Amino acid sequence: PPPRLCFPADDALRDRVRARGRGYGQAGTRAIVNHLLQTHPRVTLYVRDDNVAAIRCYREVGFRPVRDFRLLVR
Repeated sequence: PPPRLCFPADDALRDRVRARGRGYGQAGTRAIVNHLLQTHPRVTLYVRDDNVAAIRCYREVGFRPVRDFRLLVR
């Protein structure tokens, strides 16, 4: 069964692990991006370079790296 959209905090990790690799994140991301592209010419996002699963998902949806982003804090 698909993971529940709302669940108690103690179930969050278990449900997230069970959902991994099933394409739910990619399908949801693709739907949101397609919806945004109907009214916006470009969709951009930031992802940490150590988040390999997210990078793979975003590339499958059609995102491509353009430049590195650096956050500077003082």
